[in-house]
Amino acid sequence: MKYLIIFDANCRVCSHSIGFIEKRDKKRIFDFISMKDKKAEELIQRYELKDFDEDTLVLIKNKNVYLRAEAVLEILKELSFPWPLLRVFKIIPYSILDVVYKIFAKNRHRIFPKNSSCKITKS
Repeated sequence: MKYLIIFDANCRVCSHSIGFIEKRDKKRIFDFISMKDKKAEELIQRYELKDFDEDTLVLIKNKNVYLRAEAVLEILKELSFPWPLLRVFKIIPYSILDVVYKIFAKNRHRIFPKNSSCKITKS
């Protein structure tokens, strides 16, 4: 079963995060797609994602949709050791984790310039 990550391909942080995931995805269960891709747009509509913008990381796993901080923690669960240990942050309510996620996401382009393109090594 493949899990799909929808991400902002023009974001340097997002692109580096995808590379990070690829290196630690020993089971090769993740596929990646830019949120600007037509398939991503179709999935966003199919799953009726209302609270979605370019700052939103999306994970589709077994027909369940995870957004922002919850997506990050679900991804970490599937990576090689020691990364699943970071799921200890699940004890913090997602409403709080999402506030931190949103603050970082809104400011990421000021801290890290945008990519002109993204190189995903697998499809």
